[in-house]
Amino acid sequence: MSVLLIISAIVVFNQVDYLHSKDLGFSKDQIMFFPMRGEKMFSNKETFKNQLEQIPGVSSVSIGYGFPGDAVAAHGIRVKENGQLVRKPATQLMIDYDYIETLGLEMVAGRPFSEAMSTDMEKAYIINETAVRNFGFGTPENAIGKEITWQVWNDTNPDSLKVGPVIGVVKDFNYKSLYEEVESAVLQIFPDAAWKVAVKMETARMESSLAQVETVWNSFSPDYPLEYKFLDENFEQMYLAEDKLKALLGIFTGLAIFVGCLGLFGLAAFSAERRKREIGIRKVLGASVENIVMLLSRDFVVLVLIALLIASPVAWYFMNGWLQDFAYRIDIGWYVFLIAGVAAVSIALITVGFHALKAATSNPVKNLRTE
Repeated sequence: MSVLLIISAIVVFNQVDYLHSKDLGFSKDQIMFFPMRGEKMFSNKETFKNQLEQIPGVSSVSIGYGFPGDAVAAHGIRVKENGQLVRKPATQLMIDYDYIETLGLEMVAGRPFSEAMSTDMEKAYIINETAVRNFGFGTPENAIGKEITWQVWNDTNPDSLKVGPVIGVVKDFNYKSLYEEVESAVLQIFPDAAWKVAVKMETARMESSLAQVETVWNSFSPDYPLEYKFLDENFEQMYLAEDKLKALLGIFTGLAIFVGCLGLFGLAAFSAERRKREIGIRKVLGASVENIVMLLSRDFVVLVLIALLIASPVAWYFMNGWLQDFAYRIDIGWYVFLIAGVAAVSIALITVGFHALKAATSNPVKNLRTE
């Protein structure tokens, strides 16, 4: 059980660390976001945004719907295949011109949205790399200029269809948790979806910038409190269950090792006492301390290795099943079992070593006389 828990703990620890450290394809640090509140704020959203951008320490501001870790939309995307419009599953991110800069998304082909291009507002789209593949566009470069039809609200309203070319492709980014694979994403300038605000701030001025953001908020929406989150904290909260599992598994593994060590300690004492006469005779015949320690420890090491052979496939089966819940996960490499084996053998040797060394350094004449 100790070996099984050691292997499981190593896998869980590595997966949890991977969840918190994986590159998500966008910059999530120092970005606060919050919902807009109040009629004055909605009707003067550009003024509100401009005032936020004037705050010292604020790098950029974006207003839209579909920030990573938050709610997203999926009304309907259609792409031409053999002359026919075919519906394609896709996440629709309704953004403004500063969305890509604020999140630090990487362009792999084409260009970002530009206010200098009047057609970008109604007839232009940016898609991610997954959409390039799923829409049958081939490569990011080939996707530029391909036509997409955006279903704004419902199928029955013909005015809801907006047709335009792909002007750019962004690198895939995880806008959902790592439990889910990156899906096709389509980005469009959509001012009517000004529901959430993301503010990118400089680390050195974080505290003062936050206070000034709240001041600007109060000037537009004094009847509502500013309820904000930070993007990195929002993603951290997605994995609270895994963090708790990591902590609990660490505790139970420690307890299992402790109980196992108590058993080994008692068994080693019993073995040393039972073989006291044999040890005395071996020492009289010239056996060294190292020989005696190895003699008494060898049987325990063999038992630990047998335990490792039994526990390893069981641990792999359960841990591999647990990892299947994640779209993005680590591989259970051979090093996991090597580390567990070295740890188990080391713990056994340290535990058994005390009695082995004590027996090996005892006076053989005294031991033989008592017999």
